[in-house]
Amino acid sequence: YTNGKWILSFGIECESQALNLNGRIGIDLGVKELAVVSHNGQQMIFHNINKSKRVRTLKHKLVHLQRKVARKYRTNGSYEKSNAIIKAEQQAKEIYYHISKIRENYIHQTTHQLVSLNPEVITMEDLNVSGMMKNKHLSRAISEQCFYEFRRQMEYKCEDRGIKLQFADRFYPSSKTCSCCGSVKNNLKLSDRTYVCDECGLVIDRDFNAALNLERYVG
Repeated sequence: YTNGKWILSFGIECESQALNLNGRIGIDLGVKELAVVSHNGQQMIFHNINKSKRVRTLKHKLVHLQRKVARKYRTNGSYEKSNAIIKAEQQAKEIYYHISKIRENYIHQTTHQLVSLNPEVITMEDLNVSGMMKNKHLSRAISEQCFYEFRRQMEYKCEDRGIKLQFADRFYPSSKTCSCCGSVKNNLKLSDRTYVCDECGLVIDRDFNAALNLERYVG
């Protein structure tokens, strides 16, 4: 029982069903979009749910309630909680819970859609999330993407279907490598959203280029 709701969990047993697995998938996780995917060379984009109107509206309400609570504390002159403060804090808690469940549900939908393609191999980056969180400008956006939860769900769903899930080496230059000729562009900046190869002249979206390289990665 949490936040005024009962949560019921149950388990079922089912027979293992042999699936016809074919093809490969490369997944490039990011902040602008949750995931840019290459499936047999075809691009798939899963947008950032935190940029949706629904989540932005809830976050705006949450900020408003947090400011309301802070003002009530200042008016009080002490840290004793009045009934109004308790009520506002409970409302803020419910909104925060609602946002977290929207994110979790979206990740479930995304990972289910990916494993339902029944590829033989899925390749993801082994992200250094703790190191990425040190960037003060992106830390909040990174935490809201729930990369660990995405990886956790992919691991057990792939295991259930017999799909090989592999992780590219942390230092593998998926974004800097040209998916056409294989040359590495070491001066590529984070702000460069379009990859332009200096060797073969390929012009391609940076994230899709990384997803293509991950799809072809051999661990």
